[in-house]
Amino acid sequence: MIILLQGFGGADYVCCMCRTPVLLFFLLLVLFPYGMRAQSNEGTEFWFGFMHHHDPGQNQMVAMITSKYSTSGVVKIPGFNWDFPFTVAANSVTIVPLPSYVENTSSEVVEGRAVQVISQLPASVYIHQYNAMRSEATVVLPVSSLGAEYYVMTYTGFQENNNVYPSEFLLIALEDETKLSIRVSDQTKGGKAAGETFDITLNAGQTYQVQSLLGSTGDLTGSHVTGNKKFNVLAGCRWTQVPAGCFFRDNLLEQMYPVSTWGRQFVTAPYANMPYDVFRVLASQDDTQITVQDATGTQQYILDAGKFVEYQRSVPTFVSADRPIAVGQYLIGSNCSGYPVGDPSMIFLNSIEQIRDTVTLYNSSFENITENYIAVITKTVDVPLTTFDGQPLTDLSNNIQTAGPNGEFSFARLNVKTGAHTIISQGCGVIATAYGYGYVESYAYAGGASFKPLNAQSLIPEGGCLNDTLYFDTKLPEPRYSFLWDLGDGTTSTKGAFSHVYSQLGTFNVTLYLTDNCLDLHDTLTRPVLVTLRQAVTVAGDADVCEGKTVQLGATDLPGARFEWRGPNGFFQRSNTRYCPVRSPPKRANTPLSVLFPVAPPSRP
Repeated sequence: MIILLQGFGGADYVCCMCRTPVLLFFLLLVLFPYGMRAQSNEGTEFWFGFMHHHDPGQNQMVAMITSKYSTSGVVKIPGFNWDFPFTVAANSVTIVPLPSYVENTSSEVVEGRAVQVISQLPASVYIHQYNAMRSEATVVLPVSSLGAEYYVMTYTGFQENNNVYPSEFLLIALEDETKLSIRVSDQTKGGKAAGETFDITLNAGQTYQVQSLLGSTGDLTGSHVTGNKKFNVLAGCRWTQVPAGCFFRDNLLEQMYPVSTWGRQFVTAPYANMPYDVFRVLASQDDTQITVQDATGTQQYILDAGKFVEYQRSVPTFVSADRPIAVGQYLIGSNCSGYPVGDPSMIFLNSIEQIRDTVTLYNSSFENITENYIAVITKTVDVPLTTFDGQPLTDLSNNIQTAGPNGEFSFARLNVKTGAHTIISQGCGVIATAYGYGYVESYAYAGGASFKPLNAQSLIPEGGCLNDTLYFDTKLPEPRYSFLWDLGDGTTSTKGAFSHVYSQLGTFNVTLYLTDNCLDLHDTLTRPVLVTLRQAVTVAGDADVCEGKTVQLGATDLPGARFEWRGPNGFFQRSNTRYCPVRSPPKRANTPLSVLFPVAPPSRP
């Protein structure tokens, strides 16, 4: 929403040399933010960190950077003034080793161990942490795909004699003054009780790790974290067994997804050569109805917000829910698998709503990985339209299995070599997972996905001002998506992006009917849009100033306005305050906006 106000209050000054008063006119532009960007695991800025490993100070930590473009950038650790320039060729991977001090080893202590990646062109980032047959990896979401609300999924920790290897999660701040509210689901090492809520404040580059008090019974799954700004969350375990009682253990490390990106439909693909996989399904809302379907039958669960169910499956499954959910898939310990290689690992599955056309992944050989795999999930009708490293998927796999109520999805498991691999779909898109096995170790991570805010009402603006222009923009591509808007005043639209002017005051119930034509998914978003009269902006009064001096200009407006001053001789200055709340009559800002304006001497006759 853009509101143009002219502040012609008049700023008179008197020239000390000629004493000729000159009237200055300024144009004050007040701007309000709108819209959202489409989201994916590609971006130009990333923040992440590493949690407590079994072998602190000894394990290796690397960032794996890949891109569809040839690009360059820098990896930074601001808290230690460390940086490492990098370049990456198109569709390849650059590996950046990181120093040992980026590992977080404390619980409930603010530290400055975050890692930042800045790339000139869009890239994807994955991280790997490994040592002595203990290995794990994860995708890292860019800043553009992060959010301000997360539920945590970890696993039950482990205790061996007096050594506790806890469940844990890590918070990473992207901006200064990031205020976080944390509700933990279990006792913490720092003395927090199960269900307790507490607040912390982090600055950009700071980290805060939370660990469970106990090992074999401690589990922080379901912990809830919200913030006043975007932040990042990784979760897992220092060293544990999956499932309980299954000997041979490993560390777990996984990127958490913002709640706004959680989906309602998932296809699961069994890990290679495993008798079964362990799954956890986590709910974000009360009374969530969950259905798990496979060749053996159907199972249903009902969960409240922050609660989860754990089960085992050995065949492809289709998981659906009536509200957004998260699904985690775990590799089991090798002494329970009967297979000579592999060990516990964890991935946060991508929903089929987050499918995308191109995915590049990296299969690692770090820490003696001897077998590498990629699982590819796509619509069954799109299998002939999918290529893997330039070759048709149908030429590479003769064991493509179906999933879903009517077999509408398919997955292929490929045994691959170490290195970068690119999957391209000419249809609706693909979801991919990379993983590998070594002697009593493994790694796994979910590949690229489009992290659109599927559940965010912010696709619809909160409100605006009478007779002003409001912008509605889904940031979703056509023709994959189709739209039907009911703007609440008798106006409809079938566009993904458009502007509208409300000519009457009041509250208008706006509804967006959204259809994913590729996946035949339908969603409805509704939000009341409040249209109000705008409080007038005021500018500072007249001022006297001498030639060659400066005059301080001030403006007072609703909290959150952004100002642009324009004046003679090409003068332009922009300044910000806070965003304007439109839901109720706001108070005036107490602090005026000040802009220093270099006054030019008047023209002489």
